[in-house]
Amino acid sequence: MNQGPLLVFSYIVSSDSGQYRCEAQNTIGKRSVYNSIDVKYGPKHTFLSSSSSGEIEEGSSVTLSCSSEANPAAEYTWFKEHEDSVRESGQNYTITNITSEHGGNYYCQAHNAIGYQNSTFVMIKVCIQCLKSTPSSWTTTVAVRTIVVLLATVLLLVFLWMRRKWASRKACGQGGRPDTIEELLPVPVYENVPALTNRLAHAAQREPIEEQDGHHCAIIHTSSSDNQDQDQTEMGGTSEL
Repeated sequence: MNQGPLLVFSYIVSSDSGQYRCEAQNTIGKRSVYNSIDVKYGPKHTFLSSSSSGEIEEGSSVTLSCSSEANPAAEYTWFKEHEDSVRESGQNYTITNITSEHGGNYYCQAHNAIGYQNSTFVMIKVCIQCLKSTPSSWTTTVAVRTIVVLLATVLLLVFLWMRRKWASRKACGQGGRPDTIEELLPVPVYENVPALTNRLAHAAQREPIEEQDGHHCAIIHTSSSDNQDQDQTEMGGTSEL
């Protein structure tokens, strides 16, 4: 480190602490002596940690820990923000049976004969009505939601089926056309009745009538051209079907 009878520390720091050896020698021999340097300093790098993060459930407990570099070793005192009274002494501070009154910001103070240093704040936020989420409760919730969705789907399908059924019955009762057969008659209306009957029967065979709820409902529309109406008027004939 140095040669000469003196070793001078112009600005001593904590890292200078340790054991030093001085060696003296001449042509006859040498001899060494040892000396220790212990640098005293106040607390620094004071750090605060908590055993729990986030919200803390009411009735549970939490432990706060404080650490600091100091020589001699630091002592610790605990405070709550906006309060001058000492909460606790020691490196750890444990709060049991937490209530809403324990909520707030806490800090520790490290101190020794040289000086002191405060830590940063740590917040304790108390949750009064916390619900613990467990795998079993989560599974139950998912099962209940699934059942509700399935029931709603079934009810919707039943409703749509009943609505369609009701609409079909209403159409039959009011002369609607769940099944309608339209047949244009190109022959005059005064054509013989057997021929007209055969054509209607043939049209009915091409389009089967749908059966709904045991009732048959069908409307048969017959129409003729304007020329046929005019021919009927001119001939003065009448026929009924």
